[in-house]
Amino acid sequence: MASSSSASEINNSSTSPEPGPLMRLLLNAKDQSPSQPTPLEKKEPEKDLNWYLPLYKASLQGDWESAREFFNRDPDAVTAKITHSLETVLHIAVGTVMAINFVKELLELIQPEILPSLRDQAGQTPLHYAAIFGNVEAAKLLVNRSPAMTNAPSNTGFLPIHLAAGYANKDAVSYLLTVTRDDIQPNPFRDESGAELLNLMIIAEFYDLALYMIQLYPGLATAKSPAGNSALSIIARKDLSVSGGSSVKIWETFLYSRMPAYFWNLYEHPKRKYPDNPDIGCQSCARICCCIRKLNFCGLSVVPSYGQKFIEGCQKLQAAFWKIIVNLVPHVRDARETKFMHLQALQLVRCLCTEVSKLDYATAASFFQQPIIVGASFGNNVIVEEILHSFPPAIWSRNHEGHNIFMTAVANRREGIFNLLYQMSGHKRLALRLVDNKMNNILHLAGSGKTCAPRIEGSQKLQWKNSSSGIFRGTQRLG
Repeated sequence: MASSSSASEINNSSTSPEPGPLMRLLLNAKDQSPSQPTPLEKKEPEKDLNWYLPLYKASLQGDWESAREFFNRDPDAVTAKITHSLETVLHIAVGTVMAINFVKELLELIQPEILPSLRDQAGQTPLHYAAIFGNVEAAKLLVNRSPAMTNAPSNTGFLPIHLAAGYANKDAVSYLLTVTRDDIQPNPFRDESGAELLNLMIIAEFYDLALYMIQLYPGLATAKSPAGNSALSIIARKDLSVSGGSSVKIWETFLYSRMPAYFWNLYEHPKRKYPDNPDIGCQSCARICCCIRKLNFCGLSVVPSYGQKFIEGCQKLQAAFWKIIVNLVPHVRDARETKFMHLQALQLVRCLCTEVSKLDYATAASFFQQPIIVGASFGNNVIVEEILHSFPPAIWSRNHEGHNIFMTAVANRREGIFNLLYQMSGHKRLALRLVDNKMNNILHLAGSGKTCAPRIEGSQKLQWKNSSSGIFRGTQRLG
């Protein structure tokens, strides 16, 4: 009996071996699993973009009735992404300038705190779209509803005011300047962000707004954008001449010189003139008024009351005359706007140079180097003259090839720049003898065919070489 019981134990042990480690883990997991399987959570399937197509069309057409019916069927569509670019219906409506009533009704359905979070694939809010398309009315509605949107950056760090300037929408820039905050971050009026905004204004030729910014934030004059460009280096690429690079007729030159040069920016009273504007009023009126003031100053009173009345009468008569001329003759209106822009640009350049000149000597010399070289290569006489007036040592600036501004002017065939520099007799004898990194002097550059300017005809190249050699021989005799 004992032998039989032991044999049965051996058989039982051989038929049911101990489970291994992996088997034990599986058995434990099986014991811990619930007896009844949990049902899967039911998720609502994502809507295809074609579902939102009627809403997209309604927003483009400004059809609020159709949009409201769609929202009644699908309330979530108010803030849903309805395009591949992740735009909402508010983005689309703001981009349609004529759908102002549509935007107004739609904003009533959206909570104000949600508006800054409505962003497309590029991280742009509806206010960015209003800035891009120049939709000032929509921008006002959005800012009134959610003021925080003015300082909400996109994925690239651009605020709505940056995009308004980048797309040359002056009315939008003017409005956003009044509502964008400068006491919170990101601040578009300081450091690299402010420099980028100022540069975009200059590229768009909004010189009055750029001047306004410099007056409020003088530090922007010495700031540089993320690409390393200052405001002076950007405006150095502009043609700041009166003609704007085009030919000017004799009558246009006469008209330009006689036209009163009132100009102001959007944030000054239209009747307020710049005190240092040398061209206010027509020449004859200015001379008469100046004579009256001088006589009064010297004690030769010209009946002050009558003298003042005469001055005011001349100004009113002049203003009425030019108002009639501007309204009747389109060419005069264009010339007037051109003169305004030219004077604003000149005032801006002077302000920039003044602020940069306040830096220490080494920093100012380094800062002026790029703008004056760029100005010489682009033939920008205004920039070169103003920089040299504010900081004369800038005449020794050189580029990466070792070209000073004399050489840069010759290499790019900028005759006006070269003549301007040559008139500065205190520097020409030394500057004309300098050589670049390859030991080339001005004569070599004048005869060289490699220029940054368009191809020069042979006769013109010969004329440049003869002119430069004559000047060079003259300086040798003077030396």
